Amino acid sequence: MVVGAKTTKPNPSSTPGIKELPLKDVEGKQRLHVLYGSNTGTSEAFAQRIASAASGKGFNVNISTLDAVSGHLSKTEPTVIVTASFEGQPADNAGRFVEDLSNLTGDELKGVSFALFGCGNKDWATTYQRIPRLIDETLEKRGAKRLLELGEGDAAGSDFFDAFDAWEEKLWKALGEVSFNSPRV
Repeated sequence: MVVGAKTTKPNPSSTPGIKELPLKDVEGKQRLHVLYGSNTGTSEAFAQRIASAASGKGFNVNISTLDAVSGHLSKTEPTVIVTASFEGQPADNAGRFVEDLSNLTGDELKGVSFALFGCGNKDWATTYQRIPRLIDETLEKRGAKRLLELGEGDAAGSDFFDAFDAWEEKLWKALGEVSFNSPRV
């Protein structure tokens, strides 16, 4: 799950429901978690693109589905999420994450830093971006720090990829301006 050389034991958070991801050290590299929720592959492809670029920018990258990290968001390294709504519902590999996130009641996510891009389709006007917006709002409401405003792309529009490109450019700038607990080259 985490790319690297040396595994350390997980250090569970004292906050119920939130546990630290196992850390793997790669000397001199800032860790970056890239998470996705995708049924059709678009969000996963965008996440893969971010992960690939991040490696070239000196990050030690962990890429995973949202469900795979449910209840285990890092409080020491940045997290980038790319996810979609399907008729107002989460992707098949993000349902548990959304459910667990929705059940939080306090500031359990204090210390988490994140950026999120939502893939949607305006043909589904009443549920457009429902899940990305829910995740974005809930993360912040539960104490997480937003590194960048929510990015939104309309798969039915001609500027879908342009919207992602513009958001990704802002992402790299935001990540370059923030200091985290683990080193970055």
